[in-house]
Amino acid sequence: MKALTVVVIAVSVILASSVAFAVGNDQVEITGTPYVTYDSATSAFFLIIPEIQAGEVKGWVKWRLDFGNISWEIVAADLQSNVRGTQTSSGHYVYDSQRGVLILDVENTDFLGCGLSKGIEVWFVSFTSSTMMTISNPLGEEVLTLTRQGAGIGIVGTWNAAVGPDTYSVILNNDGTFSGIANIAQCMSH
Repeated sequence: MKALTVVVIAVSVILASSVAFAVGNDQVEITGTPYVTYDSATSAFFLIIPEIQAGEVKGWVKWRLDFGNISWEIVAADLQSNVRGTQTSSGHYVYDSQRGVLILDVENTDFLGCGLSKGIEVWFVSFTSSTMMTISNPLGEEVLTLTRQGAGIGIVGTWNAAVGPDTYSVILNNDGTFSGIANIAQCMSH
């Protein structure tokens, strides 16, 4: 516990003021005052950074200390991107038609806060017709209506959506792979 206290104090002191550093080609700047909290119910330490900007992405981030790997893991974030232009993603998916659940394993993405994030994404699917479906995240915070382009069976096919000036297209293939492409003009809320 003594080593953990030193780590938490060191992180608190280092991040107590505005900090800037580079990660790859992106300049990262922390302007808000970070703080560490402890959740006694889960015996977990959290590092909250209320204001962070990395390249074109800005927002807040919450990390949890992973004792097993002695590392910080992002557990919550609200990041918005100023990135504009073509963004892509790809990976694998599983669709349970009886429960209306679509699980995406996003293996590659460059959406940067304005689309799919790398990792597992879960969506509830509701078909309003054979050419239109609505997807929503488990909390119901994000809802998107997609229209099928051309032919397809069930969820397989090319699906398009527009959110403000942003346009999205996702191809769900028969073999369980998917690819997505978007033209981001303003990074509207989804």
